[in-house]
Amino acid sequence: AEAARHASEPELARIAALRDTVEAHGRAGDLYGVLEANSAFQFAIYEAARGPIALQFIEVLRMKSVPHCTAAIRRMLQERPAYFDACWVNHDALVAALTQRDGARARDIKVRDLRALQAFVDSAQEISP
Repeated sequence: AEAARHASEPELARIAALRDTVEAHGRAGDLYGVLEANSAFQFAIYEAARGPIALQFIEVLRMKSVPHCTAAIRRMLQERPAYFDACWVNHDALVAALTQRDGARARDIKVRDLRALQAFVDSAQEISP
C-alpha cells in the first residue's frame, strides 16, 4: 500500500521490468534466475514503500524463508502446478495496482499472493523427503 503512495515513475517502470524478468526466467525453467529476479522485484516494491524499518524486518524474514521457498520454486518450475500461472497473474495485478496508485488493492493482492505462496510451500514440504 505504501509503495503505491510513494513509488516514483522510474521505480514503477523498474518494478514492471523486473516482473517481466521473473516471468521470463520462470517460463524458461531457470530456478536461479527466478530466485534472483523475484528477490529484486519484491525488494523494489518494498524499497518504494519508503519504510526502512519494515524493510529490515522483511530482509530477515526472507533470509529465513529462502530454503523453503527454493524447494517450492524448484517444484513449481518442474511441475508447472496451478500456482505457476497464478503467480504471474498476481504479479501483473500488483504492478497494475501500484501503477494506478491503489494502495488498498495492492495490499490485498500481495496478501493473496503471500497466502498462495505459503500454501504452495506447505504442499511442497509435504511431499519432500
